[in-house]
Amino acid sequence: MSQHSVVEHVEFELLPGVSESDFLAASEEISRWTACQPGFEYRCLTLGEDGRWLDLVFWSNEDHARRAGRRIMEEKGRSPFMRMIDDASVRIAHRPVMGRKAPAGLLLTA
Repeated sequence: MSQHSVVEHVEFELLPGVSESDFLAASEEISRWTACQPGFEYRCLTLGEDGRWLDLVFWSNEDHARRAGRRIMEEKGRSPFMRMIDDASVRIAHRPVMGRKAPAGLLLTA
């Protein structure tokens, strides 16, 4: 496994009838869970004009990302958040972070 920081890129659609506000409320539980996982750095949830969501989670390395991915399905697989997602629409990728720009303008390398 790579020792680079990685971004977990999860793209998906919600099931018909799920409201944005209900989904965002359910996301809070997942955010709290994720923030407690080893290697967690940052999470960002976005919504595209096409209605597809993008959940970006930054991890210290790919091993931590993959372990958390297995644990979340075991521990939170039946959570309200997970039950609102159309399983057939989910696409997951792990990509190495090749560079970062810190808020203060400092360029960090992965």
